[in-house]
Amino acid sequence: MGVQFSRIPKRIALAGAIGAALAAAVPAHAATRSATGTATVVTPLSLVNTAPLSFGALGASATAGTVTVSTGGVRTTAGGVTPLNGTVSAAGFTGMTGTTGIPFLIVISNPPASITLTRVGGGATMTVNTMQVSGGSGLRLVAANSLFSFTVGGTLHVGASQAQGTYNGTFNMTVNYF
Repeated sequence: MGVQFSRIPKRIALAGAIGAALAAAVPAHAATRSATGTATVVTPLSLVNTAPLSFGALGASATAGTVTVSTGGVRTTAGGVTPLNGTVSAAGFTGMTGTTGIPFLIVISNPPASITLTRVGGGATMTVNTMQVSGGSGLRLVAANSLFSFTVGGTLHVGASQAQGTYNGTFNMTVNYF
């Protein structure tokens, strides 16, 4: 009978040594980023804004132009406006019908004819008009105890040599439940 040697203890020892080296290793560079968690709670007979009407970052020039965000969230530009990075979105709204067991007629209002965006810090404005609702405004039939959603797009008018900065404005949408 001969003597047999097992390779298993050597493999275990090697794996342990590698594990210890990795545990003691200090990374050459580390990066940490924050993230957010969000949730939207919708209650019966309510309406919640789920996304802003956002035209993204834009480059202005000596020529006026327009930026349109469709109800599908697609951005197009015309004239002296250059599209840059940034979040682009149609305004989003979600509502919920009641729990009566019968379908609801809802009436989605027309968006305003125009809204004014004002530069943070003042000194300049831009106008948004030609606002549209996905699926159109007016009557819709929605099942009881159901969510429904719609989006709103519009056209932003950027002036020649528009002042640099962030511009904000608000608008209201109304849903009537019957």
